[in-house]
Amino acid sequence: MPETELTGPAAPSAPRKRFGRGFARLARGSALFFSARLIGAALAYVTQVALANWMGDLEFGRYAGAFATCTVVTTICVLGLRDASLRVVGLELANENTGKALGFIRRGRQIVLGAGSAVALIGAASIWGYAHWTDQPPHWALITSFLAIPAFGLLRLQSGHAHAFRRFTLTVLPNTIVRPAAFLAVVAVLWLNDFALGAGLAMAVHLGVALIVLLGQSAILGRALRPQLGGVTAEYDTRSWLKISSPLLVVSLASTFYPEVNVTLLGLFQPPQDVAVYWAAWRTAFFIGFGIIAVDSLVLPSISQLHAAGEVGQVRHLVAQAAMLRFSGGLVGLAVLALWGRPLLAIFGEEFERGYPALLILGTAQLVRAGFGPVSELLNVTGRQVASMWVSAAGLALTAVLFLILVPAHGLMGASITVLVVTLLTSLASHEIVRRSLGVHASILGTLRRK
Repeated sequence: MPETELTGPAAPSAPRKRFGRGFARLARGSALFFSARLIGAALAYVTQVALANWMGDLEFGRYAGAFATCTVVTTICVLGLRDASLRVVGLELANENTGKALGFIRRGRQIVLGAGSAVALIGAASIWGYAHWTDQPPHWALITSFLAIPAFGLLRLQSGHAHAFRRFTLTVLPNTIVRPAAFLAVVAVLWLNDFALGAGLAMAVHLGVALIVLLGQSAILGRALRPQLGGVTAEYDTRSWLKISSPLLVVSLASTFYPEVNVTLLGLFQPPQDVAVYWAAWRTAFFIGFGIIAVDSLVLPSISQLHAAGEVGQVRHLVAQAAMLRFSGGLVGLAVLALWGRPLLAIFGEEFERGYPALLILGTAQLVRAGFGPVSELLNVTGRQVASMWVSAAGLALTAVLFLILVPAHGLMGASITVLVVTLLTSLASHEIVRRSLGVHASILGTLRRK
């Protein structure tokens, strides 16, 4: 089927009008979701600024390394099941198979809790044993980061379940707003009461807060899904689900949690102070990234169900709207970073201003990602997660190679250039796969041509 079918002289204006009305509706919806993401990003940013000032760059660097490690290992333990929720639950609901939707939710919790608990115990015991064997002080922040893995994993998984059922409040509120707000409040109280804030104490607070938020999220989500899943007999197809989710694990590491992968790798080559500066630059550049996530989170559930129903034209329509929003927001974000990047980094401390060049490169990488459209996400929700996995795996491998080459000689600039190069190449590869397999030009250039 051709991408655009014109019938009669009025045809060119009708699609434009429909595009304009759809774009306005999507923009309004994105504004609501964007507001929630904005609050969460602001909380995270304020928290990082506060920790950097209260802890100093050395302890803040150790904390950033431990938290990044926790995030990366948690992602591995979730096994891509969070991202698979959109694909699996969307498909089962479209087929009115609520039994398998319920089974997917229950099996996912069992897998994440089991894998997370095993890795947490093994990791914490190994770090403790190594410290005892080498007669060194235990790395308490890293030990606690492993112990927090089960709670963080379940929080993330259940956010994916809520997203699949279009419960957007439960998708973003617990893990994006409530948890960071509670963490900031607790560490602020500790600081005001003259506690010596170190990386280990900060991670311990993270663990306690995550457990409390998890309990609340589980209770509320259970009640929210009861009207659709109550009284349904669970059906299981674990092998098929893992076949879908496993490639998404690689994709998740190469996209959503790519900053944490970078920070973890950087810690192998650079001292904690450099890790702290790089982490601050990433957090600041994320003001572009969270806008991309907000748009994608709004449209991906609809794209998944439209694709399952064979509505290719509607898929193209939504992708075009998403591409316009992503790129427009990315341009504004990069301009803000160029103008006020130094003052934003200086908020962390004077020693963080040296991260400005890295910040601009990381911001440019985010704009490149926005300009290519939601190509990786499209592959994931349309059943092409294996192709996306190979692109992501190549990106992670290239990241490791470029880190080995560039970081020892060029430090933060080498790490930032690595991100830009990998983002450009992986986005280009994913865009080409989407164009050939779905007939969708997802980039901003394709969208402008359609208009």
